[in-house]
Amino acid sequence: MASILVFRGTGLQFSPLRRSLQKYHQLYFAHSQVEAMKILHEMTIHLIVCIVYDFIADPFSLLIDVKLDPLLSGIPVLFCAAERTMLASTLDATVARCALLCGADKYLSMDSFCLARGVTTSCKACPYAGKLCMYHELRLAIEDMLEEKDLVSILHSQPSGR
Repeated sequence: MASILVFRGTGLQFSPLRRSLQKYHQLYFAHSQVEAMKILHEMTIHLIVCIVYDFIADPFSLLIDVKLDPLLSGIPVLFCAAERTMLASTLDATVARCALLCGADKYLSMDSFCLARGVTTSCKACPYAGKLCMYHELRLAIEDMLEEKDLVSILHSQPSGR
């Protein structure tokens, strides 16, 4: 079981993402950069998922701090657009390029993992909203990232804590 830190500034624990991953991985949620860095230094984290388009937390600052820290720089970082809005649609390509240039390992837009892509332009209007939204494709992308980083072999053997 991998340990994943989800970084999002709002107090919400991102229910669809939590529902999608909690059966397979240990999830930690940080709502501030200070909280995220504390978790990263105290726990063994295998992947960081930064939610973009969150105007409370700055995932780019966390990314830079992680990549500059020799103890943390090897942790893969996934930037994930968890919004289906006009802003996200307009900025996705630019934010993705910036994230990758700053050191993120992968960027996923909502359209790359949402079941309702092409059906609706808003999460609020989505027919899968609420308990039906499982972000299955996002979970598969996360599994692929863990495999790419050769973390699968340690997932079952490494204890939590640094």
